[in-house]
Amino acid sequence: MEFEQVDTNDLLAFGSCYGLTINPTFVPNNTAGGPIHDAESALDIEAVAALAPSAHLYVYEAQNSSNNQLTMLEQIANADTAKVVTTSWGECEQDLPPNFAAMENTQLAKMAMQGQTFVAASGDTGSSDCYGTDGGQELSVDDPGSQPYAVSAGGTELLSTSGPTGETVWNSADGAGGGGSSIIWPRSSFQPALAAGREVPDVSSDADPRRDSLSTRAVGSWSVAPASPRPHGPRCSPSSTRARCSSAGPIRPSTRWGATRLPSPT
Repeated sequence: MEFEQVDTNDLLAFGSCYGLTINPTFVPNNTAGGPIHDAESALDIEAVAALAPSAHLYVYEAQNSSNNQLTMLEQIANADTAKVVTTSWGECEQDLPPNFAAMENTQLAKMAMQGQTFVAASGDTGSSDCYGTDGGQELSVDDPGSQPYAVSAGGTELLSTSGPTGETVWNSADGAGGGGSSIIWPRSSFQPALAAGREVPDVSSDADPRRDSLSTRAVGSWSVAPASPRPHGPRCSPSSTRARCSSAGPIRPSTRWGATRLPSPT
C-alpha cells in the first residue's frame, strides 16, 4: 500500500545491483499515488523484493489521505489477490478521525477471514508515536499496526555487525522502534498480561541504519534505510558491479516499517 509514486528507474537500478527482477503490477485506487516525497514507496518495494524475490508484487496506490486508505483496504480485500499485504504508512491512534479505526477493522477482519495476512509498521518514534506529526509526547502506538487483525512489525538494532550477534530494541538518534499498548483495542488473548490494551509490535527485525540495514535506491540516489540519506555512504552505487554489490553483504530485512504519516481525511 503506497501513497506516493515511485520512479521505476530506481527499482531497475536496485534490481541490477542486487541481482533481482522487480516488475510490480501497479493498481491505482481511483488515481495514482501522490508525488514522490520521501522515497517511502521505493524503500517499501525494494525491501519486499529483496525479502521475497520470487513473489509477484502488486503495488496499490492512491493519493495520500485517510479516506483513501479505507477505500484501498476495501479494494485489496475485495480483490483477494495479494496474500500478504504490507504497509509502512500510518498514524498514531490519538490522531485518528472518528470511527476510522472501526472502519479499518471491518476490512482487516475480512482479509483475515480470506487468509490474507496484513503486516503494518509499528512506527519509528518509540513509545511516543504522535511525536512525528503533532509533537505529542504522550504514550501512543501506530495504527493500523495496532489493529487486532494486523501483524505489527517493529525494529531492532544489532549488538554487533561481526559474526553471530544478539539484538535489542532500536533506539537511537535516527529513530526508535515503535511499541506500546493500544488505547483502542483490548489485549489479545495470546499476549502476556503486561497492559490492558493490545501490545505492539508482534515481531521485530533489524532496522538501525547505523549498524546493518538495507541500501535503497530512490529519487536517483542511494541511501541506507530508514529512508534518510546517510553520510557514511550506501552499500551500492551507480558504478557498482554485481560482484561489488554482493561483497557489500547480505540483504537484511529493513524496517522503516516505521510509519510515514497519513494526513487528516480529505
